Amino acid sequence: MTIRFTAAPAVFAAVLWFAPGAVAQSVNIDGAWADSAKTCGKVFEKRDGKISLRKDSDAFGNGFVIDGNRIIGKLATCNVKVRKPQGDTINLVSTCATSVAFEHVQIHLKIVGPDKITQIFPGVPELEVTYERCKL
Repeated sequence: MTIRFTAAPAVFAAVLWFAPGAVAQSVNIDGAWADSAKTCGKVFEKRDGKISLRKDSDAFGNGFVIDGNRIIGKLATCNVKVRKPQGDTINLVSTCATSVAFEHVQIHLKIVGPDKITQIFPGVPELEVTYERCKL
């Protein structure tokens, strides 16, 4: 299953680079994430101190908001049940709900940099989606 919040659920990251074996453990993935930092202002809005997706966000790009163990996208909301760091990757097990379905989703995030992550799909190495943290 592709984890795109404009088509289903999604998720992602920022890093401390001091301990290579503990990179994923030190990741803070809270915040707004978009497939391009250039579109952050068109994908997200900030109201009353909270970041949310704009109603027409999917016309400008793909994005999602992570707030603790909740991941909020355009068409789905996920609750992270398990976080398992492995090297520079965080594996998430989530339960996600859309308007028509409820499912368990595994999400694999590779930490690329402090404000950049790549969603990887084990078994399909040529399929990757990169996200950048939005600074709103």
